[in-house]
Amino acid sequence: MKKIFSIFSIMILMLSSAPTAHSASLGMSPSSGQYQVGKNFTVNFLANTDGQIMNASSGVITFPTNNLEVVSISKTGSIFSLWVQEPSFSNSAGTINFEGVVLNPGYSGNGGKLLSVTFRPKSPGTAQVKFSSGSILANDGLGTNIASTLSSGNFTITEAFVEPKPETPKPVNNNAPVISSETHPDQNGWYNKTTAIFNWELPQGALETKLLIGRNQNSTPTVSYIPPVSTKTIEDLGEGTYYFSVQTRTTAGWSSVGRFKLNIDTKPPQDFDVSVNNEDTSPKLTFTTDDIDSGFSHYEIKIGGGEIIRIDEQEVINYELPPIYSGEQNIEIIAFDKAGNQTIREVIVSFGEALITKPIITEYPEEIEQGKIITIQGSGTPDNKLLLTLTRKGNVVYTEEGIVDRDGRFSFAIGSHLDLGYHTAFVQAYNEDTKLQSNPVAFKVEPSQLLGFAISFVSYLGIAILVVVGIASFVKIILYFTNDLKRTARFLKHHKEEGEKDKAVKPITSPSRVSKHTMKF
Repeated sequence: MKKIFSIFSIMILMLSSAPTAHSASLGMSPSSGQYQVGKNFTVNFLANTDGQIMNASSGVITFPTNNLEVVSISKTGSIFSLWVQEPSFSNSAGTINFEGVVLNPGYSGNGGKLLSVTFRPKSPGTAQVKFSSGSILANDGLGTNIASTLSSGNFTITEAFVEPKPETPKPVNNNAPVISSETHPDQNGWYNKTTAIFNWELPQGALETKLLIGRNQNSTPTVSYIPPVSTKTIEDLGEGTYYFSVQTRTTAGWSSVGRFKLNIDTKPPQDFDVSVNNEDTSPKLTFTTDDIDSGFSHYEIKIGGGEIIRIDEQEVINYELPPIYSGEQNIEIIAFDKAGNQTIREVIVSFGEALITKPIITEYPEEIEQGKIITIQGSGTPDNKLLLTLTRKGNVVYTEEGIVDRDGRFSFAIGSHLDLGYHTAFVQAYNEDTKLQSNPVAFKVEPSQLLGFAISFVSYLGIAILVVVGIASFVKIILYFTNDLKRTARFLKHHKEEGEKDKAVKPITSPSRVSKHTMKF
């Protein structure tokens, strides 16, 4: 008996020391509802950790393809810091896939938003959206799956409601005037202009026109104009919806009433506050506003001198700013209503050090005259430090430091005198730990027009001198041979004359006679 009691006691101690069971779950909100065909609705998919701390989650969500189709997936406001698998969907297979990570210290709560999915109802019926598989991994160093419940949602899809068109008043004698407005052209749109201009055509033989503007869409015109008018300008209109009415009279009687609706809203959206969450690596913004008259339209966000970012969601929770900025940045958030009115809020947000990205050279000269300024431009991540390097035949001939401006652009102007020939240029973005280099580009430095003219002139002058020297040498040779021929001719002539003289003297001064004559002495 004692033995049995001891065993029983040990079992009780073991059960009492066992870890408490948790019931973490994956669910959605809303999990039910009734929606018309063609009217989109959004479902938030959530994680409930039941007091434990999670650091990752994944899942596969299914939906009936005959009743629903996915329009878009939003990560705005998600508890995930990193996405192992970007959220994706297949309308043909009826599946949605996701897998994300929450960085330390993890997340603990009952409504951690994982992602939002916007559905479009396609046909009437009951549509079940459910987790076919999923996990919630504990931040315990082991990746323990603590998800014990995978919830589902049931949505009722009904036929689209078609609003009956109002009956058009039948004309008494002829058609109602067709009214248009150059200041408020869309009868369903909203405008912040308080002066309205209306135009219509008068029927042939018109004798009188009656006009009226007011809040009642069924009112009859009472203000008479003789002779009839075909245009009217009305100033200082207040907020809200108006109906402008026109009726014309001919010899056949009064026409039916033509009406034109216009909507005016000059008040900006309501003031709103902006909260900044700087706990993570990239700052996050939360804000919301509304507009009473025309209704909320969208936000526009401008970071420093960067491009405008448009957000159509009215309630923005933990909007993650692009991690391409560094230091303190002025952020301007503009809320628009449907009439174009604006409410502006500004906040200063501190970013960490800018991420280093590979710069891109977009503009450079392929050929340029020596001595002229060489401009090299491109794009990169704002605030990245840059180093421009020029090489020729593998040797560095020029370097210059720069920075990417707030618009993501950079520009270098090189005024140094570069040698003639081909050069290579590249730009390097860097910090203490990272260096990323752009693709190199090549350009050719050519002689300037003046130098080219001088070289051409010297070339032509050299050729001219050679031609002149050649001609002079040729003339000299001709003259030399001419003079030589003259000398030869004179020599031959002289030799001939001497010969003729010798012939004339020989009979008198022959050697025998001289000898005889000499003997007489």
